[in-house]
Amino acid sequence: MKSYAAFTALLLVVTIGIIISSCTKDSDDANNQPPVIHKLTTTPFNSATSPIAAGDQITISVQATDSDNTELFYLWEASYGEFVGELNRASIHWKSPMSSTDETYSITAVVSDGNTLVTESVLVYTQTEEEMSAIHAVPDTLNFGISETEKQIKVFAITAGAFNWEIADVEISWLTIDPLSGSLNNQNDTAYLSLTVSRTGLNGGQYSESFQIRNADDTENSIEVEIEMQVAETNHVGGYTFFAHTHIPIPGAVVSIGDLDAWTDDSGYYTFPDISPGTYELKAAKDGFDDYSLEVDIEPGMNEFIINMTSPLYTHKLSGVITNQSLSPIYNAEVVYLNPDGSASNLVAASDSTGYYEIFNVPMGLRTINYHKEGYTSIDTTVYLPDTDFIINAVLKEIVVHK
Repeated sequence: MKSYAAFTALLLVVTIGIIISSCTKDSDDANNQPPVIHKLTTTPFNSATSPIAAGDQITISVQATDSDNTELFYLWEASYGEFVGELNRASIHWKSPMSSTDETYSITAVVSDGNTLVTESVLVYTQTEEEMSAIHAVPDTLNFGISETEKQIKVFAITAGAFNWEIADVEISWLTIDPLSGSLNNQNDTAYLSLTVSRTGLNGGQYSESFQIRNADDTENSIEVEIEMQVAETNHVGGYTFFAHTHIPIPGAVVSIGDLDAWTDDSGYYTFPDISPGTYELKAAKDGFDDYSLEVDIEPGMNEFIINMTSPLYTHKLSGVITNQSLSPIYNAEVVYLNPDGSASNLVAASDSTGYYEIFNVPMGLRTINYHKEGYTSIDTTVYLPDTDFIINAVLKEIVVHK
């Protein structure tokens, strides 16, 4: 199954977006130069003679420049394996699939300046370990950081045949695992474990533990899962800064509390490790955004605040018409602007009797829009939204039920 199944459709939509976007620009855009990909690299170094083990993770980076000095956007595509984390980055992590044979996989980087996109691929070589456990888990290393409390693990088999699995005797007071046992009925079967951590009553510091998932009928056949968690040493203040109504991060914003300043990272996260309890004014600012201010109460322990910022410069109106295959308007079809992780944001709209819809305050960039209505096939459209109002029309295919 492709990590980006809609890759071909994406290229078409982005191309259309580029054409429409170019119509909104002044004549200077006629001189636009496409981005240049200089090279793709892997960490650790990977080649036919230096493969990674099947199931291992590798970091892939693209070095690209744009002679027009415009911001570059990134997308990655792989026919197999699993991307870990966000894809709109110059450097990403890819986890190779488990396999009973040595394999070679192609990873493609897509770089766009909003007008033109270029692509280049790199080969990743994997090698099967001599003794491969029949049971595997993804991921097998989890870091809950300082604030996360829940994560999932996928358990699956890479060899044929059914077997029962179980969690080996584990005594970690701050960790709950559910379920503790189950069955895998065939090679393609999967199970999901929910892991929940509790920091209540724990002293500040770093906590590291591990446990085993094993074949209940062959306890030598197992895989070890490592877990890390941090507990705040003192009264900790942290959180994320997003575009309002979404989970799209705002990096480089200055967040202030009292006389202290912090800068948000690429994920929009900010942190203040040592704040005395009391009432403070939490502020955030960045060029192109409206200033943010909120009075907050800081209590002992972990304090997390989500900052939602508005921007008249980097958000615009998205509109269009939704029709069926006969080009007749569809009433009350829902349009949802998706977050980077694929979840629904709060930027939504419904089409009127003419099929028209509009959403305001939509962040620019490489984004995905979902169109759906009961009785029709849902579609996701990935497109580069420029720094102007933008129009996307959608055609939904009616689902025909054969009796």
